[in-house]
Amino acid sequence: MVDQNEEKSNLAKQELNRLNKLTKLPLKGYNNFSAFFYEKERLIHLHSPDLATIEKMPDVGSASNYLYLHVSYFLAIHEIAKARQSLGFPLS
Repeated sequence: MVDQNEEKSNLAKQELNRLNKLTKLPLKGYNNFSAFFYEKERLIHLHSPDLATIEKMPDVGSASNYLYLHVSYFLAIHEIAKARQSLGFPLS
């Protein structure tokens, strides 16, 4: 059961990073960048489309940019929860 929960957790994290492309409301100066959550650091970093540039969260800029990244991830978490419920998966 633990392995199954860990696998579900890993899949949810992958889906979270996939959903958070910042395309609906692009962050100024980071057009077409994708946001990725780094669990070890507990930070969200931005990646350029070609993955050549990684902009670490502390370098992204203002507090409003930090807030934007957190809100976009929070909304992506809700999308995953909603999709799992509609597929009949329990949230826990």
